[in-house]
Amino acid sequence: YDNTSTTSYHLQGGVTHTDNHFFTGAAMTQIVKLAADYQKKYGEALLINDSSLIKGGLYDFQNTWVIPHKGHRTGIVVDINNFSAKDAGFKQFVAKHQAIAKWEDSPPHYHIELLERDE
Repeated sequence: YDNTSTTSYHLQGGVTHTDNHFFTGAAMTQIVKLAADYQKKYGEALLINDSSLIKGGLYDFQNTWVIPHKGHRTGIVVDINNFSAKDAGFKQFVAKHQAIAKWEDSPPHYHIELLERDE
């Protein structure tokens, strides 16, 4: 999956863990639909980063064995890198897709709970 591009999304990341774009079936359906609608509305591809490792578990991208990416364990959470600042319109756009967008400052990105639960 890594470094895959379509007209509606680009998969990014994969530095420490090269296989970092795995989703549950329901979450995959959700992100593909969200990306297609995003491309129609915003005119650009959705930049997707860090969902889950292939078998889940601790996503230790900093090699510290602390819990840096707590929600990225079960394939229902993803980071979106299209924004350098909060965008209320995007948060509402995500909510219309029955998902939750949370802003993270460092580095700037949206953390998306695709199935309205962060495990």
